[in-house]
Amino acid sequence: ALSHLSSSASASSDPAFAAMAMSSSFDPPVAHSTVPDTAVATSSDSGFLSMPNVAAAVSALPHHLAGSHLLQPAGVSHIPQASGAQQTMSKEPAHAPLPGPPGKEHALQPPLTRAYYGLPENAVLLCNFNQLYKVCPNMFETWLRILRRCPNAVLWLLQFPPAGEVNLRRIAEANGVPQERLVFTPVASKIEHLRRGALADLCLDTHVCNGHTTGMDVLWAGTPMVTLPGETLASRVASSQLKALGCPELIASSFEDYENKVAMYVNDLVQLNAIQQKVRLARVTSPLFNTKLLTRNLERAFRAAWDVFEQGSMPRHIVIPKLE
Repeated sequence: ALSHLSSSASASSDPAFAAMAMSSSFDPPVAHSTVPDTAVATSSDSGFLSMPNVAAAVSALPHHLAGSHLLQPAGVSHIPQASGAQQTMSKEPAHAPLPGPPGKEHALQPPLTRAYYGLPENAVLLCNFNQLYKVCPNMFETWLRILRRCPNAVLWLLQFPPAGEVNLRRIAEANGVPQERLVFTPVASKIEHLRRGALADLCLDTHVCNGHTTGMDVLWAGTPMVTLPGETLASRVASSQLKALGCPELIASSFEDYENKVAMYVNDLVQLNAIQQKVRLARVTSPLFNTKLLTRNLERAFRAAWDVFEQGSMPRHIVIPKLE
């Protein structure tokens, strides 16, 4: 019953449940014990295993899975497949119309272009597609400083929820950032969401709670993402993704470093293009989207945790070594 959660550990009451970390598989996983050393793990409570951020009463679960980086504080895509490191890959997506919703596949939607979303053609387009509750005051102030330092940049956010747009625009205006420097668009369907991410030049991650699935989506679109990890799992997901992608240079060490990294890419289009090309190649060569490797590592972690249970041992940290 490794996938079963007891009623005392219901995820529905956990605010973090909606932002479940998806990156626990990118590094070989660690089956992390949450049972105190003095506790006795009986057969009735040793069969439960969870993902971090899923269970409200996670202390009641003997093991949970997380990539090693997270536990250390401080289909066919439209994107071309790379056949070699020297291949040049276009940043713009193919502007083919999207299929319509299920049951209306022939009702084609408009093509994906910056103009369609009211985005400036010649600006450096910064984006964040998280729900707006993830945007803490410190990070939004950092984004506004970046916009003031980089007059050629525009920030693309979602109306998620629409009321958030009013508040953020008010704060931006009070801090001397013109309204046209921020563009808000509605939430899109999954297919459109994945494809339109390639219209952006650089993704700006949130800090307290990173983009999790959203981070995976934007990296799959081939758009680089700058992140600032914290000490909690929810604040370290994006940096785990970038480490697995082989792009640690996109991980900042402070708000000041975050601001400087973004400003450097915005003001140096040669470096911006270089990191875009690196991300687009890495998405098809790194472990980040390698589901076969994920499956093998996950099965090894399940087996290791089960072996501990069969031996009658106390739950403990289990580090799964990398596969060669």
